[in-house]
Amino acid sequence: MTMPLHLAEDPSGRRGQARRLCRVDLRPATVVVQGARYVESSPILHAQALHPGRILKALPVSDLDAPYDLILVDPEHSQIEDEIVAAFRAKYREPVRIFIHLRPTTA
Repeated sequence: MTMPLHLAEDPSGRRGQARRLCRVDLRPATVVVQGARYVESSPILHAQALHPGRILKALPVSDLDAPYDLILVDPEHSQIEDEIVAAFRAKYREPVRIFIHLRPTTA
């Protein structure tokens, strides 16, 4: 299962003010661990590399969902990284090691 997302630049940092980039549509692999959503990082890191210097947010395709901040999971400081790895392996049977936490943007 993947999660359709649009990436957008949010220069104001305010909820609901994000501008869509030149149509960056992604469908990253996703899991939910301890109530939080995590996606495989490679498509998001690739998009970020194509738009250096911009702070990107993830916009769900559904307008009912809030935008997400993109937080790289640091394996040195994450207490649940092993749980995220296990969830991806169980769901996709692929060894993913770098993840993005989709944290709902706060107002």
